[in-house]
Amino acid sequence: MSPRGYPLAPVILGLVLGPLMEKNLRRALALSGGEWGVMFSSPLAVSLWVLAGPGVPEPDPNDNAARAQPDAAHHLFSMTDSAHAHETSPTQRHYRAKWSNLLKGISLAVTVLLLTLTAVVPFPVSLLMIALLIGTGAFAVYGYTIQDDEILIHRTGWSYRLDVSELVRARAEPHATLGSIRTFGNGGMYGFTGMFRNNILGSYRAWMTNSEDTVVLEFEDRTVVISPEDPVAFVEELHAALGLEPTESAPAAEADATE
Repeated sequence: MSPRGYPLAPVILGLVLGPLMEKNLRRALALSGGEWGVMFSSPLAVSLWVLAGPGVPEPDPNDNAARAQPDAAHHLFSMTDSAHAHETSPTQRHYRAKWSNLLKGISLAVTVLLLTLTAVVPFPVSLLMIALLIGTGAFAVYGYTIQDDEILIHRTGWSYRLDVSELVRARAEPHATLGSIRTFGNGGMYGFTGMFRNNILGSYRAWMTNSEDTVVLEFEDRTVVISPEDPVAFVEELHAALGLEPTESAPAAEADATE
Protein backbone atom coordinates (compact mmCIF):
# COMPACT_ATOMS: atom_id res chain seq x y z
CA MET A 1 0.00 0.00 0.00
CA SER A 2 2.67 2.51 0.98
CA PRO A 3 4.89 1.92 -2.11
CA ARG A 4 1.86 2.64 -4.30
CA GLY A 5 1.14 5.86 -2.49
CA TYR A 6 -2.37 4.97 -1.32
CA PRO A 7 -3.47 7.09 1.67
CA LEU A 8 -4.23 5.10 4.81
CA ALA A 9 -7.41 6.92 5.89
CA PRO A 10 -9.73 5.52 3.19
CA VAL A 11 -8.22 2.06 3.64
CA ILE A 12 -9.09 2.13 7.35
CA LEU A 13 -12.58 3.41 6.56
CA GLY A 14 -13.00 0.64 4.00
CA LEU A 15 -11.94 -2.08 6.43
CA VAL A 16 -14.21 -0.73 9.16
CA LEU A 17 -17.24 0.17 7.05
CA GLY A 18 -16.94 -2.76 4.64
CA PRO A 19 -18.81 -5.29 6.81
CA LEU A 20 -21.60 -2.78 7.47
CA MET A 21 -21.98 -2.05 3.77
CA GLU A 22 -21.97 -5.76 2.93
CA LYS A 23 -24.66 -6.41 5.54
CA ASN A 24 -26.91 -3.69 4.11
CA LEU A 25 -26.24 -4.89 0.56
CA ARG A 26 -27.49 -8.35 1.51
CA ARG A 27 -30.52 -6.78 3.18
CA ALA A 28 -31.35 -4.73 0.07
CA LEU A 29 -31.00 -7.76 -2.20
CA ALA A 30 -33.18 -9.85 0.12
CA LEU A 31 -35.92 -7.22 0.08
CA SER A 32 -35.75 -6.91 -3.72
CA GLY A 33 -35.73 -10.64 -4.35
CA GLY A 34 -32.17 -10.63 -5.65
CA GLU A 35 -32.80 -7.87 -8.18
CA TRP A 36 -29.63 -5.76 -8.61
CA GLY A 37 -31.61 -3.02 -10.31
CA VAL A 38 -32.69 -1.83 -6.88
CA MET A 39 -29.23 -0.26 -6.57
CA PHE A 40 -30.22 2.20 -9.33
CA SER A 41 -33.93 2.49 -8.66
CA SER A 42 -34.02 5.99 -7.13
CA PRO A 43 -32.57 9.39 -8.05
CA LEU A 44 -30.63 9.37 -4.76
CA ALA A 45 -29.01 6.02 -5.56
CA VAL A 46 -28.03 7.14 -9.06
CA SER A 47 -26.60 10.39 -7.65
CA LEU A 48 -24.48 8.47 -5.14
CA TRP A 49 -23.10 6.21 -7.88
CA VAL A 50 -22.23 9.25 -10.00
CA LEU A 51 -20.48 10.93 -7.08
CA ALA A 52 -18.59 7.75 -6.18
CA GLY A 53 -17.06 7.37 -9.64
CA PRO A 54 -14.62 10.31 -9.56
CA GLY A 55 -13.64 9.36 -6.01
CA VAL A 56 -11.60 6.36 -7.21
CA PRO A 57 -8.10 7.78 -7.74
CA GLU A 58 -5.33 6.28 -9.82
CA PRO A 59 -1.95 5.83 -8.13
CA ASP A 60 0.79 8.21 -9.10
CA PRO A 61 3.46 6.14 -10.89
CA ASN A 62 6.09 8.75 -9.99
CA ASP A 63 5.34 8.72 -6.27
CA ASN A 64 8.31 6.96 -4.67
CA ALA A 65 8.12 8.95 -1.44
CA ALA A 66 6.65 6.16 0.62
CA ARG A 67 9.75 4.05 0.04
CA ALA A 68 11.66 6.55 2.13
CA GLN A 69 9.44 5.73 5.10
CA PRO A 70 9.71 1.96 5.74
CA ASP A 71 8.02 2.21 9.14
CA ALA A 72 4.89 3.98 7.90
CA ALA A 73 2.75 0.84 7.91
CA HIS A 74 3.28 0.49 11.65
CA HIS A 75 1.48 3.74 12.46
CA LEU A 76 -2.26 3.19 12.51
CA PHE A 77 -3.19 6.82 12.09
CA SER A 78 -0.30 7.99 9.93
CA MET A 79 -2.85 9.16 7.37
CA THR A 80 -0.39 11.38 5.64
CA ASP A 81 2.23 8.87 4.53
CA SER A 82 1.13 9.03 0.90
CA ALA A 83 2.35 12.59 0.62
CA HIS A 84 5.90 12.35 2.01
CA ALA A 85 8.11 15.30 1.18
CA HIS A 86 10.00 14.76 -2.04
CA GLU A 87 11.11 17.02 -4.84
CA THR A 88 9.99 16.32 -8.39
CA SER A 89 10.98 19.54 -10.12
CA PRO A 90 12.43 22.96 -9.24
CA THR A 91 8.89 24.39 -8.87
CA GLN A 92 7.07 21.41 -7.37
CA ARG A 93 7.68 19.78 -4.03
CA HIS A 94 5.43 17.71 -1.82
CA TYR A 95 5.19 18.08 1.94
CA ARG A 96 3.17 15.66 4.02
CA ALA A 97 0.76 16.87 6.68
CA LYS A 98 1.75 15.19 9.94
CA TRP A 99 -1.18 14.38 12.22
CA SER A 100 -0.90 15.56 15.82
CA ASN A 101 -1.79 13.27 18.72
CA LEU A 102 -4.81 15.48 19.39
CA LEU A 103 -6.10 15.00 15.85
CA LYS A 104 -5.50 11.26 15.98
CA GLY A 105 -7.37 11.00 19.28
CA ILE A 106 -10.36 13.03 18.12
CA SER A 107 -10.59 11.17 14.82
CA LEU A 108 -10.35 7.76 16.46
CA ALA A 109 -12.86 8.59 19.20
CA VAL A 110 -15.47 10.05 16.85
CA THR A 111 -15.02 7.21 14.34
CA VAL A 112 -15.52 4.56 17.03
CA LEU A 113 -18.51 6.45 18.46
CA LEU A 114 -20.27 6.76 15.11
CA LEU A 115 -19.60 3.14 14.19
CA THR A 116 -20.94 2.01 17.55
CA LEU A 117 -24.09 4.07 17.10
CA THR A 118 -24.72 2.62 13.63
CA ALA A 119 -25.29 -0.75 15.28
CA VAL A 120 -28.06 0.49 17.57
CA VAL A 121 -29.89 3.24 15.68
CA PRO A 122 -32.51 2.71 12.93
CA PHE A 123 -31.25 2.06 9.40
CA PRO A 124 -31.83 5.54 7.90
CA VAL A 125 -29.92 7.15 10.77
CA SER A 126 -27.08 4.64 10.53
CA LEU A 127 -26.83 5.37 6.81
CA LEU A 128 -26.44 9.05 7.57
CA MET A 129 -23.67 8.29 10.06
CA ILE A 130 -21.83 6.18 7.51
CA ALA A 131 -22.23 8.98 4.97
CA LEU A 132 -20.80 11.40 7.55
CA LEU A 133 -17.72 9.22 8.03
CA ILE A 134 -17.18 8.87 4.31
CA GLY A 135 -17.77 12.56 3.72
CA THR A 136 -15.34 13.74 6.37
CA GLY A 137 -12.80 11.15 5.23
CA ALA A 138 -12.98 12.60 1.71
CA PHE A 139 -11.90 15.98 3.09
CA ALA A 140 -9.01 14.71 5.22
CA VAL A 141 -5.77 16.66 4.75
CA TYR A 142 -2.75 14.60 3.67
CA GLY A 143 -0.19 17.08 2.42
CA TYR A 144 0.72 20.10 0.33
CA THR A 145 2.46 20.74 -2.97
CA ILE A 146 4.04 24.00 -4.04
CA GLN A 147 3.36 24.31 -7.74
CA ASP A 148 4.26 27.62 -9.37
CA ASP A 149 1.79 30.17 -7.95
CA GLU A 150 -0.45 27.61 -6.30
CA ILE A 151 -0.43 25.39 -3.24
CA LEU A 152 -2.18 22.08 -3.79
CA ILE A 153 -3.86 20.89 -0.60
CA HIS A 154 -4.16 17.13 -0.97
CA ARG A 155 -7.38 15.48 0.18
CA THR A 156 -8.66 11.92 -0.40
CA GLY A 157 -8.34 11.39 -4.15
CA TRP A 158 -8.44 15.09 -5.01
CA SER A 159 -6.68 18.37 -4.29
CA TYR A 160 -7.80 21.90 -3.52
CA ARG A 161 -5.89 24.59 -5.42
CA LEU A 162 -5.01 27.58 -3.27
CA ASP A 163 -3.98 30.54 -5.40
CA VAL A 164 -1.00 32.29 -3.78
CA SER A 165 -0.15 34.64 -6.64
CA GLU A 166 -1.24 37.59 -4.45
CA LEU A 167 0.45 36.35 -1.29
CA VAL A 168 1.97 39.20 0.72
CA ARG A 169 4.08 37.16 3.13
CA ALA A 170 4.46 33.68 4.56
CA ARG A 171 6.02 32.68 7.83
CA ALA A 172 6.59 29.53 9.83
CA GLU A 173 4.97 30.22 13.20
CA PRO A 174 4.52 27.17 15.47
CA HIS A 175 1.37 27.30 17.61
CA ALA A 176 0.03 30.33 15.76
CA THR A 177 -3.43 28.87 16.37
CA LEU A 178 -3.09 29.13 20.15
CA GLY A 179 -6.45 29.92 21.76
CA SER A 180 -8.46 29.57 18.57
CA ILE A 181 -12.19 29.03 18.42
CA ARG A 182 -13.97 27.49 15.45
CA THR A 183 -16.52 29.75 13.77
CA PHE A 184 -17.36 27.38 10.93
CA GLY A 185 -15.91 24.08 9.79
CA ASN A 186 -14.31 20.91 11.12
CA GLY A 187 -12.64 21.02 14.51
CA GLY A 188 -10.79 17.71 14.52
CA MET A 189 -12.39 14.98 12.41
CA TYR A 190 -9.49 14.01 10.12
CA GLY A 191 -8.27 17.60 10.11
CA PHE A 192 -8.74 21.15 11.39
CA THR A 193 -10.40 22.83 8.44
CA GLY A 194 -12.68 25.81 8.00
CA MET A 195 -12.90 29.22 9.62
CA PHE A 196 -11.28 29.97 12.98
CA ARG A 197 -10.41 33.01 15.08
CA ASN A 198 -7.91 33.90 17.79
CA ASN A 199 -6.22 36.97 19.26
CA ILE A 200 -3.00 36.40 17.32
CA LEU A 201 -4.28 36.03 13.77
CA GLY A 202 -7.83 37.34 13.98
CA SER A 203 -10.11 35.50 11.56
CA TYR A 204 -8.37 32.90 9.40
CA ARG A 205 -9.06 29.87 7.26
CA ALA A 206 -7.25 26.63 8.07
CA TRP A 207 -6.28 23.44 6.30
CA MET A 208 -4.08 21.96 9.01
CA THR A 209 -3.36 18.81 11.00
CA ASN A 210 -0.65 19.82 13.48
CA SER A 211 -0.28 23.09 15.38
CA GLU A 212 3.47 22.57 15.78
CA ASP A 213 4.03 22.90 12.02
CA THR A 214 1.80 25.87 11.28
CA VAL A 215 2.64 28.19 8.40
CA VAL A 216 0.78 31.50 8.24
CA LEU A 217 -0.03 32.79 4.74
CA GLU A 218 -0.98 36.47 4.74
CA PHE A 219 -2.93 38.01 1.86
CA GLU A 220 -4.28 41.54 1.60
CA ASP A 221 -7.81 40.43 2.46
CA ARG A 222 -7.43 37.16 4.36
CA THR A 223 -5.17 34.86 6.37
CA VAL A 224 -4.67 31.15 5.75
CA VAL A 225 -3.00 28.59 8.03
CA ILE A 226 -1.59 25.26 6.86
CA SER A 227 0.72 22.74 8.53
CA PRO A 228 3.31 21.16 6.23
CA GLU A 229 6.02 19.02 7.73
CA ASP A 230 9.27 21.02 7.81
CA PRO A 231 7.51 24.42 7.76
CA VAL A 232 10.72 26.44 7.49
CA ALA A 233 11.75 24.63 4.31
CA PHE A 234 8.21 25.03 3.00
CA VAL A 235 8.30 28.80 3.51
CA GLU A 236 11.72 29.08 1.87
CA GLU A 237 10.50 27.04 -1.10
CA LEU A 238 7.37 29.15 -1.39
CA HIS A 239 9.32 32.41 -1.25
CA ALA A 240 11.66 31.14 -3.95
CA ALA A 241 8.75 30.07 -6.17
CA LEU A 242 6.98 33.42 -5.83
CA GLY A 243 10.04 35.66 -5.68
CA LEU A 244 9.18 37.02 -2.23
CA GLU A 245 11.64 38.46 0.26
CA PRO A 246 12.42 36.00 3.09
CA THR A 247 10.91 36.73 6.49
CA GLU A 248 11.94 35.61 9.96
CA SER A 249 9.93 32.82 11.52
CA ALA A 250 8.08 33.58 14.74
CA PRO A 251 9.04 31.76 17.96
CA ALA A 252 6.86 28.91 19.12
CA ALA A 253 4.23 29.48 21.75
CA GLU A 254 4.30 27.43 24.90
CA ALA A 255 1.12 25.48 24.27
CA ASP A 256 -1.63 24.92 21.76
CA ALA A 257 -5.33 25.34 22.46
CA THR A 258 -6.85 24.86 19.01
CA GLU A 259 -10.42 23.65 19.33
